[in-house]
Amino acid sequence: MQLTKLDILKILNNICMTFMLVWMIQTYYLDATKTLLIGNLSIVVFIILNDTLFVNSGKLFLYTLGRIIAFVILVILANLTVGFGPRVVVAAACILISYYGYMTGNDTIYPKLPIIFYYVALYVIGYFTGNHHLYLMALIFVIVTAVLAVILYNEFNMQRHFLILKGQNMVPYDQISSTNRMMVIISCIITVVMSLIAIAADYGEKIYETVSNAVIAFLTWLFAKLPKEPDLPVVEENTQHGGVDYAEILKDIPQKENKFLDAFWHAMTIAMFFVTAIVVIFVVYKIAIAFYRKFNEAGKKQSRDKTVFLSPKEERKKEKSKAFEDRTKIPFWAGSPDMRIRKMYFKYIKKLPGAGDIKNYHTPRQLELVAKGSTYFEENREEDVLWKIHTIYEKARYNPDACTGEDVAQMKNYIAGKI
Repeated sequence: MQLTKLDILKILNNICMTFMLVWMIQTYYLDATKTLLIGNLSIVVFIILNDTLFVNSGKLFLYTLGRIIAFVILVILANLTVGFGPRVVVAAACILISYYGYMTGNDTIYPKLPIIFYYVALYVIGYFTGNHHLYLMALIFVIVTAVLAVILYNEFNMQRHFLILKGQNMVPYDQISSTNRMMVIISCIITVVMSLIAIAADYGEKIYETVSNAVIAFLTWLFAKLPKEPDLPVVEENTQHGGVDYAEILKDIPQKENKFLDAFWHAMTIAMFFVTAIVVIFVVYKIAIAFYRKFNEAGKKQSRDKTVFLSPKEERKKEKSKAFEDRTKIPFWAGSPDMRIRKMYFKYIKKLPGAGDIKNYHTPRQLELVAKGSTYFEENREEDVLWKIHTIYEKARYNPDACTGEDVAQMKNYIAGKI
């Protein structure tokens, strides 16, 4: 996989975010030691693998294999030191987010400036809870993310400017100056923010005490000015609780057993259990099918959006082959007679000498003529094997309910040349 500068920025940003999240969870129940810090490098390895292994494959199997490999390596490395749980939980969340992002087309989280507020929030949490190791790490990642954001925005602007001027033999000095001005402004903003954070770190307690005292003094003065209502005497209600304890009485009454009702409710419980199990299995099946289709659709969309560096002839051939593959793709679990016949038909067509010249808009008759390079006997075509194969395929394609196991066996014999 060839990584672009934007891919590298995305990976670095994801490393920062996941490392910080794992560290925040760990420092609330573990001592922040060098061993713990080094052990968290396993999440760094995981992110690198998770964001590179088969991410552009377009195949659910390969994509899932890449996530499994990354997760297994994480589990092995994360188990070497303490703090195993947070690493695994965060990694599992990253995998779920990657699947969601892949299928929705929003799988890239770049180090944009708003992400800095994520670290600032963690800094505030660590500061006011006394977790020194948390807000110190957050401060470091604020600086790192700010630098990455400057590089990102510079890359975005340079790409946009050069895209506008693509093909022109000139240097875009004005656009480069504009980008540099933007970088200076961003750097100044980051410097101001970091200065305010440093001031809050040094004088935060005094500032907080001063502001809180001022607010308390103002509220005391405000409530003192409000009119007071006369105090009302408090009346205590002396209520005596008494009465008959019906629960004890009901306990002493003998209860008759009803075997019919017991058997009936037992049978209903079993029936409801099976109904619930069937509903759950059906829902899980539907979710799995929808997930599979959504993933494949996302893969096809991404493959259409890619830039293809092929000659026009190679590109046309590749598109034609892909269109035929999409047209003839039948799910492997389809086991009805009509689907089995259609599978055999397309396998037969693909093995013929002229299969490479097939086009997506060809009818079954044209497929056969192009692929085999021959015609039917017009006078006695019912005796031609290719026409018999064609007839059974049309029956499976346009009247699937009429197909039986005998049709499947007959199709096999025709293809094998036994008839």
